[in-house]
Parts: sequence; C-alpha cells; structure tokens
Amino acid sequence: MLGNVVYHGTFKHLLYLFQTEKHIGSHDYRYWHYPGYSKIFSKFFGSFIKGKFIQIQHGIIHIKSERGFHYDPEKPYDVICVSSQYEKVLLRDHFGHSEEVLKITGLCRYDKLENQEVDEKSIIFMPTWRKGLHKKEEFLSSEYYRRIEEFLSDEGFISLLRTQGIKLVLYLHVKLQHHSRYFEKYENDVVRVVGLGEESVQELIKKGNLMITDYSSVSLDFAYLNKPVLFYQWDFSEYVEGYDVQNPKEYQEMRFGYICKTKGELLEHVEEYLLNDFQVNPIHGEKSDLYFEYRDRNNCKRVYEVIEGL
Repeated sequence: MLGNVVYHGTFKHLLYLFQTEKHIGSHDYRYWHYPGYSKIFSKFFGSFIKGKFIQIQHGIIHIKSERGFHYDPEKPYDVICVSSQYEKVLLRDHFGHSEEVLKITGLCRYDKLENQEVDEKSIIFMPTWRKGLHKKEEFLSSEYYRRIEEFLSDEGFISLLRTQGIKLVLYLHVKLQHHSRYFEKYENDVVRVVGLGEESVQELIKKGNLMITDYSSVSLDFAYLNKPVLFYQWDFSEYVEGYDVQNPKEYQEMRFGYICKTKGELLEHVEEYLLNDFQVNPIHGEKSDLYFEYRDRNNCKRVYEVIEGL
C-alpha cells in the first residue's frame, strides 16, 4: 500500500493543489495541475497555486535544445535537483535557471539502480523513437527500420554472438513498441525482441553488459553503472535538426562511447567489447564521470534534506 494517495483529477486533488506548501514532481509542473497539462487551467488558476515548487527530475538533462526545460518566469522553480556540476552549468547558462535554485543531489531513482549479476551476458539494443513512424507503412519504409533490420540479420554478427555465448536483446522505445512484431522474424537462440510489459527497462539495464543506442538518454543509466555504451547514429544531421539540438559538435564530443555511423563501424566496436570482456574505454569513462557527482545511493537523502531546508 502506498499510504496517503490523492488521485489525479479528483476534487480532492484540486482542493489540495491550492493549499499545498510544497509541490514536488519529476516532470513539468503543469502536469501536476488539475486537470493535468492544461494551458487554460494554468492561465486562469495558475496564480492561485502557491507554495514552493521542487523539481526532482526523472532524467539527466544533457543536451542543449531550444525545446524543453527553460526558465519560466510565470512559475519559476524554487529547487531543481541535478546530478552534476556539468548539468548545473547547462541549466544555468543555456536554460536560464538561477544558480541558487540548482542543487546537486543526484536522481532519486538511481539509489535503486545497481548491477545485477547473471550467468548470461547480453547486449541491450535500445534505439529511441523518431517522428512520423507511427503508422505501419511509414515505419516499414523508413531508414530507421532498415538499419535495425540489417543489424539483426547480419550472419557474421549472429555467428560471433553464438561463439562468444552472448545474447542480443532489442527493446524499442515505448512510442514505437507496437512495431516490435516486425522484428520478431529475426529472433533465434541469440536474438530476442522484448515487448512492452515483458521485462522492464530497469531490469534490462541492470543485467546488460553493453548498450547500443542512438540518442536515448537511457544510455546515462547504463553509464551510471560504469558499463560501456555504443552510439549508432546513422542519421545524426537529420536528428539534430529535427529535434533542435544546439551545438551538435559539442553534443558528440560529450558522448561517453564510440559514435558509429555505419553497420560496419558498429560491428567493429561490438566485437572489440566482446573480446575485452566489456571493459569501458578509459576516455569514455572519464566523460561519463562528468554527468555524475555521486554514485553512493544517498541521492534520496540529499533530495530530502534540500526539501526540508526550504
């Protein structure tokens, strides 16, 4: 049992919303409002919502973008919890938040994120989503589908996995999970396609030995556990333009893993990690350290102390 729960969208929620002294959330504060992310509600009733606003975050902000978490003068946060000095400077200098509200605590959920020892070693392939790929026809005719398909069907790669006794797990982003079935034909004794609800992302991260992604922030969870990440970015120019990524050169320089633009480059580095027992490249390890001030499982304690101190 969770204890005292106020259900979102109820009259009790509305009543508490106007009386709360401290609003604590991990997403945009407007999602905490009644009835959710409503611009109309915020416009007419936002000024009546008092109290302190504390943003504990659900992930690490690591990209300069014209979208996202910019300072909002209408409802500025009293505290924003960040994971490192790097993230703090990014939120201050690029997103416009003041130095005083940015507190280096680490993410609460990382206190439960730890490596899980299993007999079977695995590579976790988690590409993020793309716009315009919701429909079957759009998806199957996309370069996104083709790149994943050619990787899963590479006979040399499959043979290497068998020789080394390694499993490959494909897990699509939740927005594209309904397309997972189109890759099931490539499942075999070393390739597995995991659908939504079959296994949590957290469990896959805990058990995996190597992660392959393109741009997903889930790579930071993997790096937090001091495990290697490969970035398969076949469409980098299109991606940074479509998602308003500022300073693409800096973005790539801050990646904590090899950046691969072709299947050949990707397979080369996968084999390298298979043969060195998944040891993180020291240069990549130093880069990943910039994102984490703490790896001590005391993030919740620090967040609690910050909130208590308001």
